[in-house]
Amino acid sequence: MISTVARARRSVALVDAASHDHTLWEVNLKSNRAEGASLRVLYAWCLGETWSAAEYPRFGYGGVTHLYKIQLASAIDAQREDFDPSRDFLKGFLPQLQPKLVQASH
Repeated sequence: MISTVARARRSVALVDAASHDHTLWEVNLKSNRAEGASLRVLYAWCLGETWSAAEYPRFGYGGVTHLYKIQLASAIDAQREDFDPSRDFLKGFLPQLQPKLVQASH
């Protein structure tokens, strides 16, 4: 195993640059190697509008025509607790991505 879960999965809120509210899962992973960096992983699912941290996505989204998942990992910089590159990226990226997505239907 290359990494270990350092902090249990938790739901985090994100407001993007277009003021849309999203909820993502966040997991922090600690490298089991001395030289390895710790990672913050954010992930969520979307039916075409907002992203959400679904508890049971296989059941909750079963039967929809379109389902998207996003997952982003970045190194955790203990020196820069005031800046999270993953969240900063998603704030600008999600408004650019949304118009490209097809709305899901059941």
